[in-house]
Amino acid sequence: MSKKVADVLFEMLVNAGVKRCYGIVGDALNPVIDALRRNGGIEFIQVRHEEYGVFAAVAEAYMTGHPVAVCGTAGPGVVHLFNGLMDARKEGAPIIAIAGDVETSILDTFTLEELNPYKFFDTASLYTARLVNPEQARSVFNTAILTSILEKGPTVISLPGNIASMEVEVESTEIKIPATPLLRPADPDLKCLVDMIDDAKTVAIFGGDGCRHARDQVVELAEKLKAPVGYALRGKQWLEHDNPNAVGMTGLIGYGGAYGALHEAELLLMLGTDFPFSEFLPGDKVKKVQIDKNPKHIGRRTNVDLGLVGDIKSTLDALLPRVQEKTDIHFLEKHIAETNSSTTCCSTTLIEDLRSSPSARNSWPKRSAIRLRMTQCFSLTRGRLSSGWRATSVAAGIAGFSAHSHGHRWRTRPQTLSAHSWHIQGGKPLLSAATEASQCLTLAIS
Repeated sequence: MSKKVADVLFEMLVNAGVKRCYGIVGDALNPVIDALRRNGGIEFIQVRHEEYGVFAAVAEAYMTGHPVAVCGTAGPGVVHLFNGLMDARKEGAPIIAIAGDVETSILDTFTLEELNPYKFFDTASLYTARLVNPEQARSVFNTAILTSILEKGPTVISLPGNIASMEVEVESTEIKIPATPLLRPADPDLKCLVDMIDDAKTVAIFGGDGCRHARDQVVELAEKLKAPVGYALRGKQWLEHDNPNAVGMTGLIGYGGAYGALHEAELLLMLGTDFPFSEFLPGDKVKKVQIDKNPKHIGRRTNVDLGLVGDIKSTLDALLPRVQEKTDIHFLEKHIAETNSSTTCCSTTLIEDLRSSPSARNSWPKRSAIRLRMTQCFSLTRGRLSSGWRATSVAAGIAGFSAHSHGHRWRTRPQTLSAHSWHIQGGKPLLSAATEASQCLTLAIS
């Protein structure tokens, strides 16, 4: 059956589970956007800048796990995608970038807005392809989509406008996404790990982003081993909340009993983390086991006594029935107590200060349902509030975050920086965050 190349692209994206495409319409992309309109199965999110679009796409792909498309027109539009694609590669977000390109008749003539996609995207993209013949379409699209979904990262399809408009014969636009395989260490390696755990009097756990889908297993293992659970910043969102064994973070913005637990345990289990600050990890006095699905991470930051390749969830599912339960809780209680004593719970103080601050009081809505919760905050400009609050970073949606409270609309401008200014519509400042404090704050607005 004959179809336009761009139509083949969007049919395959829909079949792969793509629901949204972020970007800006441009000359080189006109045939592509027209095909998106004809398809109707993907929502197009028009943004004011390609970089906003790609960061929004990364946020959606990372949080949902579903592939997301983003597009930029030839030249400047394509260049603006780079930072977001680098972020997607680091975050492991499945992004398919559709890069507008100059017509094939003027390729390699140094024409206006021409660039080499292979060289330009080499650092950011897991797979980059430039279509110069319609017969490439199905093979290239299939490879780009599968690579992005299965390897969890960005891919780039450079599509000249004249190729996008051409007809091509395709038998099918179906695309089969393989199921995620079971990845865990072999039984002899698990036996070695079980022996190390059973022989150790005290065990500590240090988790990273690899624990994202294994939170329940990590908490269960910690409870069984009476092990304190520390985490890197990337693991905090998965392992801190509702975890009775949580002892905080280590590193440049560390707090609580995590550092002590990691250095005083007989055995440290490093689960799904590529924590880059080696000076905060224990030396040879502590036995270390590292488990990660990426073999390149094993032993990269510190020497380990046992390195195992495996998905954390699958590995712990196999490990939990095999290890003996420990009964001594003194090691755990010591570091939980240290965590509790070093953590300043400042929620009530902040709210009272906000309500008593003249500048903040002017913009605080009456009968507001907004609740501000700051977790594990112990350094906030020496406890002072002035016209704004300072923090290392404030989590906000890249595409723009808004919350509603009794008719008041709160909003952050979409941007990629770690410092944000929060405003009520009308212009009165509520909150400004800068990089002066030594502790990362979590602000939850509900």
